[in-house]
Amino acid sequence: MDYITRVTDAIIEKKLQGLGGLMIVGPKWCGKTSTAEQFSNSAIYLDDFEDGGNNIQIAALNPAVLLEGESPRLVDEWQLAPNLFDAAHRGEPSFLAVITGGKYPYMRDDGVFVIPVGCLAP
Repeated sequence: MDYITRVTDAIIEKKLQGLGGLMIVGPKWCGKTSTAEQFSNSAIYLDDFEDGGNNIQIAALNPAVLLEGESPRLVDEWQLAPNLFDAAHRGEPSFLAVITGGKYPYMRDDGVFVIPVGCLAP
């Protein structure tokens, strides 16, 4: 299926130019990952259990390995390995994190701009 442009695409593009990290939040199957994939140059999918859950185990042992890749790097379902978020903040590459929940865009105390899926309406 072709990607449907969303209202927030311009916001995501602009924020990625000026910020080191960005989260897209919302309920399952609403288009968070599809939206993030439009702006990422590489990705890691933590809910891809075809690898036997190896990515989650790697995240526990050496999270920086999973963050290697062209920026911005999409970290899909990062809440399955929350220490990845801390590792991403210690590194230089920009990243997109896709998680669930939320309604309004806001800036976290650590400088990460959060765009809830409620802002993703076409």
